[in-house]
Amino acid sequence: MQSLHGTTWPRHFAFWALATLHLKSTVRAECAPTTWDNSEFETTGHCSVPNPLAATSAAVPIPVPTSHLISTGYVTPGEVNCRYDTNTEDMEINEHTCTAIAVRYGITLKAFFVLNPGLHSDCGNIEANTDYCVAGFIEPLRAYDGLCGPSNNNATCLGIRMGQCCNANTWKCGNSSEDCADGTCYEGACAGDSVYTTDGNCGRKHGYKSCAGVWGNCCNATGRCGSGPDFCGYGKCQLGECWLNGICSKISFFHHQSKDDLAVCVP
Repeated sequence: MQSLHGTTWPRHFAFWALATLHLKSTVRAECAPTTWDNSEFETTGHCSVPNPLAATSAAVPIPVPTSHLISTGYVTPGEVNCRYDTNTEDMEINEHTCTAIAVRYGITLKAFFVLNPGLHSDCGNIEANTDYCVAGFIEPLRAYDGLCGPSNNNATCLGIRMGQCCNANTWKCGNSSEDCADGTCYEGACAGDSVYTTDGNCGRKHGYKSCAGVWGNCCNATGRCGSGPDFCGYGKCQLGECWLNGICSKISFFHHQSKDDLAVCVP
């Protein structure tokens, strides 16, 4: 071999350079760098090779089976809004199947029939390998226009973006502290009129509704809300922060044996 200053070295250098480039190009075609897209290549050992199914998988989405019972998008008021279902596959089909499904999913048999209105009450037409709803509710009329309550076909504010509390003074949906206050909020994200009156009528003759907010804190014997001795006084107050023998005791709970029983004020 001649010295580095001879003419042989440049020829050897050029040869080895070309060989190295060829080797690198060969390895590049066989072993995938870590920067390559995993959707196009799959790892086998220390090298990555093209996945012939990758292009097909990316171009054709794999369908995910979903039940036709699960509600998506708009649901017509009065229809079942199903949120979860089950299938009778591998179940014994007879008149007890409906009860078995209800027990399995912790719902009453009545609720199961409500969620599946096509079933007969004797479970006689339940079918094998068929989907049935086990969680959901009857879709209410929603106040998409912001108008709610009795003046607007009892449309509910629940699920409405502009507010989920129905103000009994305006019959509009809102989310302010006033809209959602007890005694003002008719329904929605609040206890509602079934618990706290929104018209001042209270007590045993009015569904045992309590008084709160703008209506005062006591329900008198005639079933009207207010504050002071005429509403909270001993012998006049049936529900609320009633005075008992001159001592004001706030009711901790309200119980009755029948609709004729008066409230009991518990310290």
